[in-house]
Amino acid sequence: ALCIVGGQKVWSIRVDVRALDDDGNLGDVCAIAALCSLLHFRKADVEIRGEEARTFTAEERVPVPLSIHHLPVPVTFALFAGTGGAGKEGEPAWILDPNRLEEAAMRGALCIAVNQHGELCGVHKPGGMPIDFAMVEHCIELAVARAKEITSRIQSEIEADLLKRKETKKNIHQQFNQATLLTVDWSASDAKEASKPSAPAPPPQRQVLPAVTPAVIAPVPTAASVESLQDASAAASASGSGARWRTRAQGRQAAGPQDAENGMAGIDRVALEAGIAQAKGDLLIEQIMQWQHTTTISSLPRPLALAIIRQCTHFGPYPFWLKRTILKLKPQSCNFCHESTAWRVPVAMEQVLHVDVCIIGAGPAGLAALSAIHEPFSLDQLSKDQSERALRNLRNESGDQKVCVVDPMPWLSHWKRRFKALDIKWLRSPAMAHPDLFDATSLRAFAGAKDRESELLESDVVNSELKSLEEAHNGLWKLPSNRLFEDFSDDLASRLPHEFVHGAAACVEGDDGDFRVRLTDGREIAAGTVVLALGVPGQPVIPQSLLGIPPSLLFHTDFQQGFRLAELEEKHEVLVIGGGLTAVQAAQLAARRGCKVTLCSRRPLVTRHFDVATRWFDKRHGDRLRFEFFSQPLEQRLKGIKAARGGGSVPPAYMEELKEMGSKVDVLCADVQVHAILDDAVEVLIQGKIRRFDRIVAACGHAPQCCSIPVVHELIAKSPVELAGGLPQLSPDLQWGEHKQLFVVGALAALQVGPDAGNLMGIRRAAQIVARVVGRRDWLIDTKSVLGNIRGNRYAALSDSEDGIGERSTNSNGGSSSSDGEEELVAKLQPQRCKKCEKTTMKRKKGGRGKA
Repeated sequence: ALCIVGGQKVWSIRVDVRALDDDGNLGDVCAIAALCSLLHFRKADVEIRGEEARTFTAEERVPVPLSIHHLPVPVTFALFAGTGGAGKEGEPAWILDPNRLEEAAMRGALCIAVNQHGELCGVHKPGGMPIDFAMVEHCIELAVARAKEITSRIQSEIEADLLKRKETKKNIHQQFNQATLLTVDWSASDAKEASKPSAPAPPPQRQVLPAVTPAVIAPVPTAASVESLQDASAAASASGSGARWRTRAQGRQAAGPQDAENGMAGIDRVALEAGIAQAKGDLLIEQIMQWQHTTTISSLPRPLALAIIRQCTHFGPYPFWLKRTILKLKPQSCNFCHESTAWRVPVAMEQVLHVDVCIIGAGPAGLAALSAIHEPFSLDQLSKDQSERALRNLRNESGDQKVCVVDPMPWLSHWKRRFKALDIKWLRSPAMAHPDLFDATSLRAFAGAKDRESELLESDVVNSELKSLEEAHNGLWKLPSNRLFEDFSDDLASRLPHEFVHGAAACVEGDDGDFRVRLTDGREIAAGTVVLALGVPGQPVIPQSLLGIPPSLLFHTDFQQGFRLAELEEKHEVLVIGGGLTAVQAAQLAARRGCKVTLCSRRPLVTRHFDVATRWFDKRHGDRLRFEFFSQPLEQRLKGIKAARGGGSVPPAYMEELKEMGSKVDVLCADVQVHAILDDAVEVLIQGKIRRFDRIVAACGHAPQCCSIPVVHELIAKSPVELAGGLPQLSPDLQWGEHKQLFVVGALAALQVGPDAGNLMGIRRAAQIVARVVGRRDWLIDTKSVLGNIRGNRYAALSDSEDGIGERSTNSNGGSSSSDGEEELVAKLQPQRCKKCEKTTMKRKKGGRGKA
């Protein structure tokens, strides 16, 4: 319909939609408005003569309609957590076509696009609570019926409009000037309609869980307000919501006999409708604003509570505090119009969640931080005797803190999507690298308990570099499968107490002990401590020479969490740009799908077991490397990170698989230049030859830029910190600026954690630091014991002892009493003068524990 000359000339259409009023579900309304606009639109007629194309004006030829064969109608469902027994969540509930208040309280949304033939055009679920496939199928069935109804109404309205235009113009095909075409006088048609006898109003249609707009109770309805009902109705119609208001009013007037049993006895129906009209003013809004300081909606009479909610929902701006009201859903009959609906009962006026710790981010870093905050100690940092003593002393310690996790998606959603898109079977990190901070061997133990030890792959790094380490022979350096790691992480998240808040953090305000985390939907979380675990910062990198290629032919592996990798089809010529593991994985994925692949890198591929050298993970060298790293200034640290990571590397197993693919993957080391961009392909100049590719995949990593994350951008504006290479400068304890209870873990903390900050090993170290600073390990520190002061060991209270040293008990005054062994040790310390510096010091005499 838009093509004039194939490959040369084509019409382009842009639809601008401006919302004059918003009562909720604005996306569906805009889409339907765009459909109506396209159906009503007429484009100029065009005539082709040889190589010339002549466009006729409206005076010369009648404009022609677009050829539209499919009308994809979006149908949106608001999702809510159902209420089950014993305070647990039951089956999810949903509402079709949600209004503004329902959108503010929903836990997620599901949009299904269906055309008039019942064909599924698209499904969109932008985060929120998870739902099962059975519910999606049920919603699709409802969407099909709703789409057919909307399509039928659209077509009938378009046909009626065309009929009116034909009757007015007598002959729609006659030539006329543009002014006459664009202006139509409906006076004759309106007079004809007015002369017809009025037909009885049809009963209100029953919809699938329709939005409810029952009457609003004004503070003091008066006779004057009754007289102004018709004027207010006309004003509401002029504002765009009159039709919906009048339809609901008719349904309410039909109700009445059951008012007494529904708590509406003694209320004048006419005065009640007058209250609806007066709701366009500010009187009721102001009174409601006063109520919020004295009472809660849930304590008001049920009809009045319903009236307040719906008044604020359907008539103009409403108080921000009411938008953040927590709602429960109970399907039942409406008190006013008796239609099947979902009654909304406010539980709390302010939706402010109070927690001890708020973790922003539900990736591996967020899960590790959650584990570190809840676990009282880590077994891998204590000896066996110390662990046993810690378990005995643990019974006297305080309980778990209240923690919430904020993320638009469930746990590890981005991780799972990306690994699934690239078809990654095995992790690159060893089995001891995982988010469980209590026990480094828990992933291996999980595999044994589930009889899945076959999903732990032997690594060559043990035989080549780590043969002398104890961990090399107990399975901790084996590589787990991705399925095993995901199942382990899901199990860990289900066991750790926390409240998961589905939403995106917009900003962090306040100070230590009194932070306010504001979400994009207006909700707030009050927390004493905030942990930012936000993953990889910055935008995906596209080589400069490829920026002119349209997105239909070029995409990054991380676009939409790798969703576009599904475009790689059999017999496609695919060019993969990159020199790291992701580039190799993308090339292997395309080759397995039958594509002819060319992998191009600016430098030869580097073979390495991990992202950084193995000695960074080796306890014999790791501490020294980190000490040298932290002793450098920020600029040198940034260079050290790039040098340690080396611009990407590939494990030996992947290199072997790449060689086995042979001619399916052509590996080149060269620069790439675009020669020509075609409609469905790109011609590229590589090593002096022009090659044609159907798709180009960029796997060049990310450019670090923490300001690209909205919550970090707002935080920098309010609490500035120095940036180096797009990364923030934190304190050695990973604290942000002057804040002592605002922490950063993950890739954002690379300048203070090291080159492996974004990897599982670095995430574990960062989470340990956070747990120590917030005081979750304080109960292990022996500050009152002389033994602890002498040894300088923060875990002295749990120290190994041959004669009872290290056992600690609590006396009646709440202090710690030393054991007999400790008193014996103190008695054998006597002041002596140093022979070299002549200063008095404490020296242990022979005969005490240990050597003199």
